Amino acid sequence: MNIQDRITKLEKELAELKESVGKKEMWFPRKGEIIRVTDNKEDWAYTRFAEYKKDYYYDDNGDFWMYAEPLNDPMVIQLIPHVPGDEMPCDFDSDVIVLHGNDFSKRYYTVDSAKNISWDRFDSNDDVFGWKHLNED
Repeated sequence: MNIQDRITKLEKELAELKESVGKKEMWFPRKGEIIRVTDNKEDWAYTRFAEYKKDYYYDDNGDFWMYAEPLNDPMVIQLIPHVPGDEMPCDFDSDVIVLHGNDFSKRYYTVDSAKNISWDRFDSNDDVFGWKHLNED
């Protein structure tokens, strides 16, 4: 094999490697996550994801769409839903953003270590309804 053939082969291998490294992991929404949805990839709507079944993305209202994408808006905090009274869903020493309050008009956020949050409280204004790791992308 001459040097030019070797260079051509290496360039092809490099292009294949770059392509394989550049592929993103398949994204799938969490229950309760706000997502972009569409049936035609042109007219997008925004909704809260409930479940995926039979090749469709369903929301809490029972509406469904063929395609979904993550909502990449830095002004929206995507929380993981939490059932008040359930135990701590993360590591004891994790820093978290937490949504509290059983009355919608009195809900508030806190940022703290998970160990300082009363995760198992129920029926108070400090109930935990959503959370997210503080340093998560």
